Formats: sequence, C-alpha cells, structure tokens
Amino acid sequence: MSYYALFFAAYFAVAMTATWAYSRGTYHFIYTEMFALANMLAHLGGILGILKVQKKFAVSNKSSTKRAGTYHIRIMWGLSLLALAAVLKAILSFAVDQSPYGTGAEQRGCSCL
Repeated sequence: MSYYALFFAAYFAVAMTATWAYSRGTYHFIYTEMFALANMLAHLGGILGILKVQKKFAVSNKSSTKRAGTYHIRIMWGLSLLALAAVLKAILSFAVDQSPYGTGAEQRGCSCL
C-alpha cells in the first residue's frame, strides 16, 4: 500500500469526522453524494450562463404535456453506472495487485513496474 493511500485515508477520515461534528450529527455521506451528483447538472448549466450572457430570457412553458427532464434521468443513470464501473475497476485492480502470484510482469521477470 502506498503512502498516498494512507495519507488520503487519514485526510478523508478527518474531513468526514469534522463535517459530521459541525453538522451536529445530521450529516449523511450517501445523501450528500446523491445531492452533489444531482446538483452537478445545474452547476454546469450555471457555468454556461456565465460564459454566454443573455440580455433577454425566454418565457418558460407552464403547460407542458410531455414529461420534462427525461434526458436528465438518462444522464444521471449514465453517471451512476460510470461511477459503479470505476469503483469495480478499482476493487479488481486492488485484488489483482494483492494476488499471491504477483502481477503478470513480475511473473515474466520484468522489474519495470
């Protein structure tokens, strides 16, 4: 295990503990991550508003018949699947590195890693 992983784990633990303490025990990691993921699209839209200044805004349609925001749901599912794939890849990479037989390069005698 690298030193970076140890420092990251310590920093993460201190940051989560401090956040929990300052929120008077009402902080929930999962809910915060869900909110941040859902809020990401609004923040990206806000950045677009900063870069492209509009002098006049279009009036929103109040009587929409189709379900609004269906593409947002698809984007959120895509981001969730991408995050799940990244976590699974990290777990598999860690499992391969911890193999008693070593990595493929070590088995071939290569010391380049």
